[in-house]
Amino acid sequence: MSMTPIIGCSDEPTPDSLQTLALTKSSVAEGAGIEFPPSTQGFRLTKTPDGEIHLRFEMKTSERDQFASGSGLNLQAGKRQIQHSSPLWELALPGEFYGATSSARGIERRVEVVPGTQPDSGAAGGTGPTTATGPTIATGPTTSTGLSPGSDAPTGPGAGLDTVRIVLSPLN
Repeated sequence: MSMTPIIGCSDEPTPDSLQTLALTKSSVAEGAGIEFPPSTQGFRLTKTPDGEIHLRFEMKTSERDQFASGSGLNLQAGKRQIQHSSPLWELALPGEFYGATSSARGIERRVEVVPGTQPDSGAAGGTGPTTATGPTIATGPTTSTGLSPGSDAPTGPGAGLDTVRIVLSPLN
């Protein structure tokens, strides 16, 4: 998308604002209206060839409501918003998830939050839990051979953290 000068007096961002958004956490927070909670960790983002920006990070489960309200999102259980994989995630969602779509500053924001308390799930195309048939209690860090790299189901030290996936697109 080329930058076209806009004639007139307006402070409102345009869809081109996504094209000029710097690929940093602070720029995304300001430019796309995303409020990152204090516990944000593992922040990664990439810009796709079609101009979308994909983000992935973890946050404490206890900060989910703060993230949603601060970002102007109405998260709803089971509401799928992201229909494609990314270099940052697989398409499959392990069990429970929350989703929301909204817009801010000329940018569409599609968000999915995967709670960190989920049991281990198989990778995309997998069959779900890889071991136990009931609840499993771990006394220390755990690992799972059933998870592929990039899986959204944290185990061990990451349990209790929600994984957040966001796609930013220009409004048309």
